[in-house]
Amino acid sequence: MAEEPGQEHKDSPSNDDKLPRGRLIGFAIVGAIVVVVILLVWVKPSDPTEKKDFIQAVGVLLAALAGLGGLYFTRENTEKQLRQARESQQQTQRLTEQGQITERFTRAIDQLGATHDNGDKKLEIRLGGIYALERIDKESPKRAYHGTVMEVLTAYVRENSRRDSGKSSTPTSAAQEAAEQDEAAEQQ
Repeated sequence: MAEEPGQEHKDSPSNDDKLPRGRLIGFAIVGAIVVVVILLVWVKPSDPTEKKDFIQAVGVLLAALAGLGGLYFTRENTEKQLRQARESQQQTQRLTEQGQITERFTRAIDQLGATHDNGDKKLEIRLGGIYALERIDKESPKRAYHGTVMEVLTAYVRENSRRDSGKSSTPTSAAQEAAEQDEAAEQQ
């Protein structure tokens, strides 16, 4: 199965993670040996019963240390998995929001062109499309769709405000439109 770039072995620990964990485990083993030697020197079991009790106590101590180490590594892995799940959820949420905005945008465009069966414009539906585009513009993060909404609305006004409905207009920049309007006003 092909992996996306930057997604290689996301669940496996990186080399940076392996080095500190290896050192931590090594220090824990050395520390356990030092503790056992210190206890052996301090307790000095002499008869077989004391030696047996000492070995059992050391076994319980080592089991407790291993359990604490297991809890530590479990917590680390759980935090990593939670972080990855949170990032995945945020990405899914962003994609869902983008899909919803696209759907709303498409529906608003459909509303702008709404007509009755006989070709008459449905004014109420078209106004709803205009208000829907306004809402998309205001609700989009950092007003990312402002330019697109404005282009659609200006094209809608340009196409629907022509006196001669048979003539198709071409999109021009605002400066060119203003110059053309000024020239037309001067000629009249």
